[in-house]
Amino acid sequence: MGRLYSKAKMLCLFTILLAFAGFAVNADGLLNTERYQSVNVQPGDTLWSIASRNVSEETDIRAYVFELQEINHISNPGTITPGQSILIPLK
Repeated sequence: MGRLYSKAKMLCLFTILLAFAGFAVNADGLLNTERYQSVNVQPGDTLWSIASRNVSEETDIRAYVFELQEINHISNPGTITPGQSILIPLK
């Protein structure tokens, strides 16, 4: 009976530790989530013009354009079209 109690105690401890580890990973993910705003591309818009309307003066616009490309899975920035929705990170 002593061994069974010891195994049950170890299993319970392992389960609690696993739950805390999962919460810590999830909590970290919640703290680092970015929020986005959807913007519709207008005629004549480029990623650069969209970025320039949404970027702060302290931010390198080239890095921001690259970030927009990554977020929206755009390999060629010249391929955006009017009516297309672009996600813009809210900073």
